[in-house]
Amino acid sequence: MLSTVEHFKRLSEQTLDKFGFDGGEVEQGSTEWHKMRAGLITGSRVHDIIKQGRKKGTYSAGREKYMEQLIAQVCTGLLPDEITAKQMQWGKDNEPKARELYNPFGDKRITEIAFIYSDDMRCGVSPDSLVNDNGGLEIKCPWTTEQYVNQLLGGEPKPEYLTQIQFSLWLTKREYWDFVNFDPRMKKKNIHKVTHEPDLELFSVFDEEIPKFISEMDEKLSSIGFTFNDIYK
Repeated sequence: MLSTVEHFKRLSEQTLDKFGFDGGEVEQGSTEWHKMRAGLITGSRVHDIIKQGRKKGTYSAGREKYMEQLIAQVCTGLLPDEITAKQMQWGKDNEPKARELYNPFGDKRITEIAFIYSDDMRCGVSPDSLVNDNGGLEIKCPWTTEQYVNQLLGGEPKPEYLTQIQFSLWLTKREYWDFVNFDPRMKKKNIHKVTHEPDLELFSVFDEEIPKFISEMDEKLSSIGFTFNDIYK
């Protein structure tokens, strides 16, 4: 398990070497943050890699599409422009308040960090916060109150959210990840937290599928005259 200080130190060393800027100083959504993520498997999309197709033993079509998107990013060094829809902006606008309500007494040490790499720098996550030295935080601000009420009543998060949380735990080796839903329109009970611990069964899927995906991606890059390291040129 890495402490917050060690996370920042490693991030700074990795990005200074590869990009010439300190990744510990950038903000999520910035040009530098996009550059750090290009070509990498990220938590928000890892569900596309492990999702099974309708036929037993096959992958969903999203896996191939995601791989092609990452290959395109390696070949250009760029990520497509972010689509700023109303729903996305709603989440961005309300996330700071959710973080404040999550830690009302200031007893938790909340650290915002733009990005965390895997050891091989082929995967990464953008946590909404790191919590103390052993936890993390994922915040969602549902677009409709109906969605929020579903979570308040014990509804299951979207499968891709659960995979994202577990991927964050797998990559950071932390002990827990808090999943927080926040809806400022609620007259009371406007924040809901569920703590997730490592799912070792899903970890074994990551252990098998992530290296397999990277290997296939590298083969396809080679077939068109590229290597992953071209992203740093």
